[in-house]
Amino acid sequence: PPVIFDSLTMDVTLKQLQLYLQRKGFFKGNVRAEVEYNDKKQKATPTYIFEPGTPFIVDSVFLRTNNQTLRTIYNYFLVDNPHALEAPFQFDADKLGKMRSELAEFYRDESVYGFRSSYLSFEVDSLNRDSTLALAIQIASRVKNKEDGQAKKPFQRTKVNEVHFHILDTNFYEGNFKKEYLEANNIRLTAGDRLPTIDTLRYDWYEGDSSEHRIATFYYNGQLKIDPELIEFQNLLEAENWYRGKNVDQSFNRLIQLNLF
Repeated sequence: PPVIFDSLTMDVTLKQLQLYLQRKGFFKGNVRAEVEYNDKKQKATPTYIFEPGTPFIVDSVFLRTNNQTLRTIYNYFLVDNPHALEAPFQFDADKLGKMRSELAEFYRDESVYGFRSSYLSFEVDSLNRDSTLALAIQIASRVKNKEDGQAKKPFQRTKVNEVHFHILDTNFYEGNFKKEYLEANNIRLTAGDRLPTIDTLRYDWYEGDSSEHRIATFYYNGQLKIDPELIEFQNLLEAENWYRGKNVDQSFNRLIQLNLF
């Protein structure tokens, strides 16, 4: 519907359009507005005029890191991921943002535990250039417990060490759990505390023909009413295998789809 003409709103729109040109690589572009007033009909018609100019082209891309593991995986990313940008291409901040998130996810799926998109940043160099850019992909150093001032820990491919399942439900336990288990073990619960798990089961499955080996430890209370094998076979983060970020969500979804929890 018609709205009251507001020159301030028009100015805000101009700034947003100017930012859009910048994001799409038109760094020397300009947007201006002209307003046609009709006093008789009491109407104003704004027209936005674009003068984009020549778009800037990224003619070289390089990764800035001394970590050979990250460099090798980045080369795999260039081959395997459709969102990988290779020179030459028109600068586009939105496509670079997509590449940033995809690259971070790719690192996690290639067993680089704890890698996030916040570790990635882009740096462009237009010095002594007319309409071309050099793009550097910078990977920040990983710092463990930064608040405590601990040393940097390089990113590396990581394997799953151990697998633990904590079954916290005690609805099927026959007896006084509090008296026989908690008090006997001098355990005191406060408001909001989870019930601790007392009993343990070591699950060890080996398939000789395929050399597949699954190891997990189950923690529960009383009698375990759930088949450990059923639960463990939903898990894709298996002990002694490479950690992969995509397996976290897949394992979680498979366990939820059992409709047991």
